[in-house]
Amino acid sequence: MKEIVTTSANFLALLEDGKLTPQLEIGITTSEVEYGLDYQGVTKSRACQTIRFSVDPERLRTMANGFIKFADDCDEEFEKVKGQLP
Repeated sequence: MKEIVTTSANFLALLEDGKLTPQLEIGITTSEVEYGLDYQGVTKSRACQTIRFSVDPERLRTMANGFIKFADDCDEEFEKVKGQLP
């Protein structure tokens, strides 16, 4: 499973139809363990990948609120299960 290594944001002002609109370029860099075989046996390395996308501030807020809901739901489910563990 990929792990988030770092994030970045560039703030832009786009000119569309003679009107300036705010825009963000978001970068998310992930890392994942990769295993392989060579003449010495099993090898282990990490592969990084960067995902870049452009979004307006309102859509970014909507996405962020969705992630907050995921986190809240995770906390709620964890509390249910935690009481059942030895």
